[in-house]
This record gives sequence, C-alpha cells and structure tokens, in this order.
Amino acid sequence: KNFWAPAKTFSSTYNVQVWIQEFGINIDSYGGEPPSESRALWVQHVCDLASEEKIGWCYWVYGYGSRWQYDLLNDDGSERIIVSILKDALSV
Repeated sequence: KNFWAPAKTFSSTYNVQVWIQEFGINIDSYGGEPPSESRALWVQHVCDLASEEKIGWCYWVYGYGSRWQYDLLNDDGSERIIVSILKDALSV
C-alpha cells in the first residue's frame, strides 16, 4: 500500500486522476521470456493493486523483433492466459 502513497498524495493534492499509462514485462530485464503463468500472475497482481487503490491502468502489448512476446492470442488463434486475467480485471 505504501507503494502507491506518492501517487495518491499527488492525486489528492492536485485533485487529478492518476493512472498507470502502460505496463508490461520486458523480456530483456528477465534474461529471456518468462513463463506465461508468471507474466499472468504479475499482471493480475498489478491490476488488482491498482484497482484496490482506484488507480486506472492500461496494459501494454509489446512486439519484440519478429516475435510478439505479449500477443493476446496464440499462433493457433486461441486466447493466451493473459486474456482471462485482463477480462477478469475489467469485469468483462
């Protein structure tokens, strides 16, 4: 909860909405592509914490080279696990 304190203070001081413009996972930071379950749990955690604090957010789908690391669909057209996390976070 203390993580959000500066954002909440700024929001209340200046009477403005605070939101997370874009967030995602950069595979270069991880040292390779992290497992999709780990990415999904992290995204769910960020969405849940931001929602609890009434902070808006925007998920970032990033293409890396010729391979899309964060596509919402698998090559066969089925939804990746991240889609259910985002739908749940958005109550869709």
